[in-house]
Amino acid sequence: MSAPDGSAFLSDAIIVERYIELGSRLERVIAVVKVRGGAHCNEIRRFGIGDSGIVIGNPLLDYEGLLGGRPTRTARDGTLAMENP
Repeated sequence: MSAPDGSAFLSDAIIVERYIELGSRLERVIAVVKVRGGAHCNEIRRFGIGDSGIVIGNPLLDYEGLLGGRPTRTARDGTLAMENP
């Protein structure tokens, strides 16, 4: 599979959906990468699909590296959080 950069100019919107591991559980997340001609939210959020449709959760503000496959918990001020031994 090639990188989306080569064909990004052809699309009006790019939405990334991915499984990530958090706390030894698989979670589904969604992020909007691009929307042509308009502003969009750039937060990564949990989501699920149920009987009543898609449910979008709160943004995952305490982590970085989620889409790269190596999530790291951060403090609210953007610094790395200290883990308790």
